[in-house]
Amino acid sequence: AIVFGSMILVSVIGFWAVVAVEAFHPVVSSLSFAGCQRCDMSFRSVTSAGVTLFQQIVAGDSWGEISIPLIYEAPWTAPILFIIFVTVSLGVMNLILAVIVERATEARENDHERKLKRKDMERNK
Repeated sequence: AIVFGSMILVSVIGFWAVVAVEAFHPVVSSLSFAGCQRCDMSFRSVTSAGVTLFQQIVAGDSWGEISIPLIYEAPWTAPILFIIFVTVSLGVMNLILAVIVERATEARENDHERKLKRKDMERNK
């Protein structure tokens, strides 16, 4: 279940990384980032865009270093960043969480049934 959820997460981030390279790289390459070593390269390739999106959305790190200057420079990028955030963070991450909770619930029910069987066996002795 976790492997399946991880594959979906990587696929969705990969899709949005392609979109981000096409949409954001021309704007980001014209910006100057003080104190950030990789910010100007954040959307240069699909791999770097995927790492950036993973860092910002899944890990929740450095959202403001790249995204806020990008939005100030090109306000039309805000809805795209919002849609990326919603689909990855709220959509896929909640799907993974739902699968984990479902598996935990099944394990709890199986454990409860096993305890009832054990009690029945002890009573029958």
